[in-house]
Amino acid sequence: MGELVAPHMVTYEPVVPAGRMSFFLVFAVLVGAFTALWPAHRAARTDPLEAIKAE
Repeated sequence: MGELVAPHMVTYEPVVPAGRMSFFLVFAVLVGAFTALWPAHRAARTDPLEAIKAE
């Protein structure tokens, strides 16, 4: 059935603008860096003895 219908269908190729792709790539890198560095910054400011005592 698909062989009969396929020639009559219009095909589309997905096109993603380069500007939009680069914006989302930069946005994803910034969000990833922030979510990785924020807990590391908090952990670096914590006193090791207080952290051990809290566990």
